[in-house]
Amino acid sequence: MVTLTHAPARPGPSSKVGARLAELRAYLEDEVDGASLGLFRVGLGLTLVVAAARFFVHGWVTKYYVEPTWFFPYEGLSFVRPLPYPGMLVLYAAIGILGLALAYGAHHRGVGGAAFVVFSYAHFCDKTNYLNHYYFISLVLLLVTLAPIGRGARGFAPNRVPRLWLWLFRFQLACVYLGGGLAKLRPDWLLHAQPLGIWLSSHAGMPVLGPLFARKWVAFAMSWAGAAYDLSIPFLLLARPTRKVAYALVVVFHVLTAMLFQIGLFPYVMMFGSLLFLDPSYPRRLPWVQGLSAPEAAGPRRGKPLPTALYAFVLGYVALQVTVPLRHLAYPGNGLWTENAFRFSWHVMLMEKNGSLELTVVDPATGRRFGVEPHDYLTPQQAKQMSTQPDMIIAFAHMVRDDFARRGVPGARVYATTSEVSLNGRAPEPLVEPTVDLAEVEDGLGPYTFLRPAPTSRPLY
Repeated sequence: MVTLTHAPARPGPSSKVGARLAELRAYLEDEVDGASLGLFRVGLGLTLVVAAARFFVHGWVTKYYVEPTWFFPYEGLSFVRPLPYPGMLVLYAAIGILGLALAYGAHHRGVGGAAFVVFSYAHFCDKTNYLNHYYFISLVLLLVTLAPIGRGARGFAPNRVPRLWLWLFRFQLACVYLGGGLAKLRPDWLLHAQPLGIWLSSHAGMPVLGPLFARKWVAFAMSWAGAAYDLSIPFLLLARPTRKVAYALVVVFHVLTAMLFQIGLFPYVMMFGSLLFLDPSYPRRLPWVQGLSAPEAAGPRRGKPLPTALYAFVLGYVALQVTVPLRHLAYPGNGLWTENAFRFSWHVMLMEKNGSLELTVVDPATGRRFGVEPHDYLTPQQAKQMSTQPDMIIAFAHMVRDDFARRGVPGARVYATTSEVSLNGRAPEPLVEPTVDLAEVEDGLGPYTFLRPAPTSRPLY
């Protein structure tokens, strides 16, 4: 009798994928030291305190929210408007108080959620005030609200957290670096060393380093080095052999940018945020931290299964943080000129853009023409930002159209008589087609059709 035997079935592709996903899920659910995320929460809270204090000290609450009579809301967020005086003063005081509470860490989810809402509300009141690091702060406040990184039983940090949360914060920081690096791969940055050439030459009188900053090759070297830094630093920080040198580069890079360029809190936010790429237990080895936290737990350990809903959120969040910064690639033309999809894309320090705008309003019933200066409606800061940003120009034209309608000129036509813009040291050129009735142009997701072609000349500097 012949006995037939069957070899065990080989696992198919689907079973291999399932096994790999199970391994990945187990890896992400393993619990690691929560000290670095706890210290990040403390730093984020103190950043809110400093940010709020700066608005009071410099009078920015009044300058940005009280003095303007017109604002530029974000699409879909027209209901977000500054609170009547003294509401915004109270709101910024709340930001500072919530920052202190977040740094302490008790009830961090409620505190973080309130800070996320209040800070984001202040940031999204007016496009004029958009800053990349304010957007970053809003994002990480959302993550802090969801992550289990509140105050531990015996210190400022939780003893352990699922590894998933550490990687999600690292991912968000990497998006800032990599998005900024990819955005620098442009002719102006790499082939003309602009706008660094303009900015560095303004520091030619600085002691010791000033003469170097006046040399063109230094601008080229710093431009290429900046792009290389952004594109490589997350990986250098993650690799154990290069970690210490990489963090030293982080400090040197951001201290230098803080000294040379007026970019607010961004360098400091990135310096303390980049510490998350280090070993998660590093704070427990700092002399000033010892005694504040629970004893270090050795190595990762198996954690509890995380809910499927959390994985769905993480996948959606990651997808948005990848696609939103890259959406500018779907638009034709020079993005520095059109600024299609420029915000929320980590386009940091990419351009020096100056412009002037004058509108002409035409009464369709009588043909009478009225000249309009931006300063008739806007503060100097608003006028400066609006004159070079196409979506804000459209919003301003609609603002003027509606104002004339209230004054008895319905259906007014609005034209950009003058719209001279200088991009990265080039001679000024018209930005807007002067024959287009801006009152009829609707801002949307498509490419702008009312703009003149981007300049192709070389920068003058």
